[in-house]
Amino acid sequence: MNTIPFKYTYAKLPEHFFKKVSATSFPEIKLLKWNDLLSSELNINRKQFTDSEIADIFSGKLISTDGLPVAQAYSGHQFAQFNPNMGDGRAFLLGELIDTQGNLRDIHLKGSGQTPFSRRGDGRANLSAVIREYIVSEAMTHLGIPSSRTLAIIGTGEKVQRATLQPGAILVRVASSHVRVGTFEHFASRNDLAAVKTLADFVIDRHFPETEKTADGYIELFRKIVDRQVSLISKWMSVGFIHGVMNTDNTFISGETLDYGPCAFMEDYDPNAVFSSIDQNARYAFMKQPEIVQWNLSSLGQCFLMFIGKEFGGDLEKLQNTLLEVINGFSKNFYEVHLKNVAKKFGITDPKADDFPIVQGFLKIMLAEHFDYTNGFRQLIPFADVNYVAPITADYSLFALDEMKAWIQTWRERLKIQGQPAAVVQSLMNSVNPAYIARNHRVKEAIRFAVDENDFSKFEKLNEVLKSPFVERPEWIEYTEPATPEETVTETFCNT
Repeated sequence: MNTIPFKYTYAKLPEHFFKKVSATSFPEIKLLKWNDLLSSELNINRKQFTDSEIADIFSGKLISTDGLPVAQAYSGHQFAQFNPNMGDGRAFLLGELIDTQGNLRDIHLKGSGQTPFSRRGDGRANLSAVIREYIVSEAMTHLGIPSSRTLAIIGTGEKVQRATLQPGAILVRVASSHVRVGTFEHFASRNDLAAVKTLADFVIDRHFPETEKTADGYIELFRKIVDRQVSLISKWMSVGFIHGVMNTDNTFISGETLDYGPCAFMEDYDPNAVFSSIDQNARYAFMKQPEIVQWNLSSLGQCFLMFIGKEFGGDLEKLQNTLLEVINGFSKNFYEVHLKNVAKKFGITDPKADDFPIVQGFLKIMLAEHFDYTNGFRQLIPFADVNYVAPITADYSLFALDEMKAWIQTWRERLKIQGQPAAVVQSLMNSVNPAYIARNHRVKEAIRFAVDENDFSKFEKLNEVLKSPFVERPEWIEYTEPATPEETVTETFCNT
């Protein structure tokens, strides 16, 4: 049988970074879905393997003699409360693969059974949670947002009890690495500063090889991690994405999106929108996401302060002030990055601070009218042409308002200063304002058909549409439509 050339760089770190694991024995391992596009990126020749062989390899059932699967140790602040004992309780790192760009990518199995970190958990995942993560993680990727991805869904042949009894499944997750803010917190909270440095060195080698392993280099590493988070959160908000559980254990050092449990794409624009069933105090509401990430990064900064101070000595107060300067600069940094990203949604290529009222004006009208965030921006695109006449339809009701007509005139005056043809402006707007997002009711529909009827046709169709989010097709019109009152999803769930 052919083999997969796994690497094991994380498993070669000191033993207290992880626990070695063996795959759980499941009743019937079966490949349910395979991501051909991602498979090609990972240099996997799918034709060399049968479905059964793929299922055995990527469920962890078939491990090569040199294999080193591990459950990673980490801690985390969950809703601002520190939990020192977390770790991969229902997942493990199978190994790493070198992709077509020469980069290492983690192959991580979620729902793969109990590990030494499981505590009272069963280590399982149900099919609905796995399908949800597949759909949304791939949707984010095709929107151009850094994200963990899904290589496969593997059935386990058993039932898993959550809110209901459902088929069990394993998600084969791919990411640049699974190092989290919570991984640093794990060792810093134990005052194991040598491990914090080892982890920082691993991150440099894996993600920032140009960075020196000096006091200044580690500060620069921290700054780069902050910059990646600034970029990521801005991109989330540009498409109306709400993570729902942005704890420090769900904050990747790589700047990728992780964990698609209680997440959602906002439909009606609402800066206070919350979908997560466990976010009772709206800590992770849509508009709060930047400040929460800044909070998470502050915790990471404390970890860096501890180990840099011990490793290199020097003026600890000066070091603290330097790290604080990076953290305190987050808001200004985010404002500048986000203004650029949001300005593109309006076709503005050279944004200035006084453009912000234009942005706010449009959002204010959408908020007052409970208008769909995605469709509002998409329907705005034709209005960049002064000769455009809007259709008189219910879908375009927002643009029939006198207040909106006045706003459009102000916006057009701003575009006139830019001096670009309408076609150029519209091309830019088309490239950043998606026509299709993973709407909550569509995701729910795909899950229901797959779980209840073993029918993956809705899943396949939705994934096909989401691969081309910026290209409108008449036959896909139904995927642009917001949920009806009967279809509206008000809560999403973690499924742990």
